[in-house]
Amino acid sequence: MATPLERKNQQVWDTLNAPGQGPKQALQMIARRLKKGEKGDHLTAMRAFILAHLPSAGLPSQVSPHTESLSLCNSLAFRTPPPKESETIHLIEMTYIYLGRKAEIGKFHEHLYKARIATPGRTKNIDEAGLKEWYSACLRACDWTGMQKAAMSLQKGFMTNRAYYFWAIAACFIMVPAMTINDRVWSCLASSLPA
Repeated sequence: MATPLERKNQQVWDTLNAPGQGPKQALQMIARRLKKGEKGDHLTAMRAFILAHLPSAGLPSQVSPHTESLSLCNSLAFRTPPPKESETIHLIEMTYIYLGRKAEIGKFHEHLYKARIATPGRTKNIDEAGLKEWYSACLRACDWTGMQKAAMSLQKGFMTNRAYYFWAIAACFIMVPAMTINDRVWSCLASSLPA
């Protein structure tokens, strides 16, 4: 059985997907909820996601809904402490993808990971589950640089697990064709310099 909050959220999604209504009506529903005093990261993430669906062609970047959407996403994703709810994190990821900002997903998950290991009372300075989430999110978003960073951290942190060694190798192999010609030339030159 759905909670009242889940039913309210579902009404917004139904309005967003309904023919003839769309993002403007869904945005009005969010505005009414905010006006009534309802708060929360999920509501802000929903607003950012809906704003990303509004057309922005021909509008100056200062008043573009996509600019506001990106601003809301960044304020949620890179604050301290970052959001913890998986639904909110997923919405932020989807908004970044919709806005064409896939590289931000890797940075977002790196921030989540660093906040997770900096939690007071932690005894370990590395978190395997957090690194796996970071790696998977970068893989889904095709952020090869973030995927390589997460894979290398897994490989260094858990040297006894040979699977992570292969994850790091795979990330490096995937990253090479994704690099531009200039990046390849510079990386070759850098690797040929004496240490």
